[in-house]
Amino acid sequence: MHGAAFYRIRVRGELDPNMSDRFEGMQIENTYRKDGRAESVLEGRLDDQSALSGVLNALYDLHLPVISADCLGAADDRDNEKHRHPISPYQGETNE
Repeated sequence: MHGAAFYRIRVRGELDPNMSDRFEGMQIENTYRKDGRAESVLEGRLDDQSALSGVLNALYDLHLPVISADCLGAADDRDNEKHRHPISPYQGETNE
């Protein structure tokens, strides 16, 4: 995808929601799996693939394994919030 888009990134581990600035202003929500393991979900608009790469590199630097990274749609499509989905605590749960 070229240009701005909205993304949801799920990582294993817990992130401080106050670290949003480190992740291009993405919203951070912590969830817990049924087995008690913490996961964090980052969701928000990124200007381009370079910004996405920067967020993924910051997560790598923190040693947080990425579970999934989903593009929710181009910013032009999403500006009206039609693609916004609530963050589910078990969405994308795996048995790892």
